[in-house]
Amino acid sequence: MLRLLNVWYRYKEDWVLKGINLICKKGHFIGILGPNGVGKTTLLYLMAGILLPQRGEILFETIPLRKIPPQERAKKIALLPQLNHFIFPLKVEEVVRLGRLPYISPFSSFKSKDKLAIEKAMELVGIADLKGRSISSLSGGERQQVLLARALAQEPEILLLDEPTTYLDVKHQIKFLSLLKELQKKKELTIIFVSHDLNLAIKFSDIVVFLKKGQIYCQGIPLEVVKPEVVEAVFNVKVKVIHSKGNCPYVVI
Repeated sequence: MLRLLNVWYRYKEDWVLKGINLICKKGHFIGILGPNGVGKTTLLYLMAGILLPQRGEILFETIPLRKIPPQERAKKIALLPQLNHFIFPLKVEEVVRLGRLPYISPFSSFKSKDKLAIEKAMELVGIADLKGRSISSLSGGERQQVLLARALAQEPEILLLDEPTTYLDVKHQIKFLSLLKELQKKKELTIIFVSHDLNLAIKFSDIVVFLKKGQIYCQGIPLEVVKPEVVEAVFNVKVKVIHSKGNCPYVVI
């Protein structure tokens, strides 16, 4: 569905990403892992089409991502960034409604199919009862659910998330990622997310991608690639990897 072919990106002189080759298949849950400053968020923004590679190409199916108009691209790929600030005290339903903007022509109003998509997104995430509340009155976990509903209202095929559980406690982290896993199965969503929480990412991902110094160090299913030597090489820290019967690997520092 989304293919990165020898992708390079730099902000100034130094290359942030170097020779990235990655295939994101339909319906996969992919975790992007690595230390700070390794290019994880940059990679996500390239996949969203917000940044353009200076070398290489990113394809959505067979079409170069750079050739898809922004409005059309937003119908295929939704991004939930790490930081979201609301200057105005919007209501929950108004925030979710923003996800339908790619489908609205200038000077036109929301149609019945847009309203249905908004309602469905709120129901899927479980925030229908909050639609009249101000976004500023919600907890961190509730806000994250609202932003997820906004992304789902776009009806994307690919959902990109940058550190979606950063400001959540452990209970809400698991709840949020479990919800994503349900959506992956129900809607056949391709979900790609960046995370600093190694074990949560391993637990929920079908594929994990380890980045080191702007390059893919290792990628594959967790049971095959989450090994002490891999984690130690990427994060420069001594670890143990525990394999309990029938469960995914667990990294112990």
